[in-house]
Amino acid sequence: METTTVTLEQITSLLNNWYDAIRSQNTVLALKIRNDVNKKIDRIEENQNILLYYFLLEFRYKLLTNDYKESNTLLEKINSFEKPTDDSLTYYYHFFKAIHATEIGKFKEANEYFSNAKELLKTIPDEAERAEFHYKAAAYYYQVRQPLVAINYATKAKNYYENSIGYEVNIAGCTNILGLTCTSLAQYESAEEYFINALDIANKKKSTLLALKIRHNLGFLYAEQNLSEAAIRNLSASIEDPETDYKCTFLLAREHFKLGHTEETNKFIEKGLEICNRLQVIEYKHHFSILHALNTEEPTNTFETIIKEGIQYFEQEDLLGFVHDYSKQLALKFYASNQPDKASQYFYKSHEAEQKLHDKEALK
Repeated sequence: METTTVTLEQITSLLNNWYDAIRSQNTVLALKIRNDVNKKIDRIEENQNILLYYFLLEFRYKLLTNDYKESNTLLEKINSFEKPTDDSLTYYYHFFKAIHATEIGKFKEANEYFSNAKELLKTIPDEAERAEFHYKAAAYYYQVRQPLVAINYATKAKNYYENSIGYEVNIAGCTNILGLTCTSLAQYESAEEYFINALDIANKKKSTLLALKIRHNLGFLYAEQNLSEAAIRNLSASIEDPETDYKCTFLLAREHFKLGHTEETNKFIEKGLEICNRLQVIEYKHHFSILHALNTEEPTNTFETIIKEGIQYFEQEDLLGFVHDYSKQLALKFYASNQPDKASQYFYKSHEAEQKLHDKEALK
């Protein structure tokens, strides 16, 4: 029979084991240890550091399992604690928030949290944690269109995982990021090779969530090459939850638009906007709104208003890649409608955003 008393050392050891399982993306073991932790956590005397560590790991576990609704509730709980004074807890506090901000599209916040975590990482003498930081930083830098920085971080993490035991899923994750960076750099053949290798590992390790993510990225790869039918096949097979997967819904809408499937495009746009409104995803509301304007052939001036709203948000979040893309798209539309002054204005804005991206990457 299980004893009713648990020492501080025992619960700390159990929490550390839980984080090891989360970090290696072993969802089965992480769930098992989590259940054990939940049976014991209320048996210790109230200790703010241990309780904060517990809530931080529960937050990190929810990110591992893509439970973003619950993660927001936990974030409120974490914020109710006094800011930790312990270096390790302070590091986790900033690092886990950086991962969360990246996942929900708050990239400006993510940058601040990553910067703080990077400084604190110097106080953590744990190579596995250094690899974990590099892995998640790679994902962030890919999202903000700094692929060369992302490659650097992903390669460092992958090198550690390949020389350690129990990190096969992490190897697949890093390989997946390398596939995405190659897609950004239009190195499509290499990207496909990375994705296929990553998918093979994920399937062998029965990592369903990662396999779906990689299948989604294969669809994205084909979409970037305007291979819309192949993209749609892969994207349709990658949806984890049609009620929450706004990214896949957007890509499906975009590829059907390329094929001239107006009604199908509109169906996915409506679904995507409903998801974004329900989950309060601001970034993709702009993507869907711009695509809707294209699909319904809105007049150029109306299209400009919609894109300007999007550009304002993307500039605010420092998503310069989308400032570049949409400014160029608007410039071309003005050029086609014989408005050269407006076209020049947005061509310059597109060029300016691209130059800022190059400058930022050169500083890393």
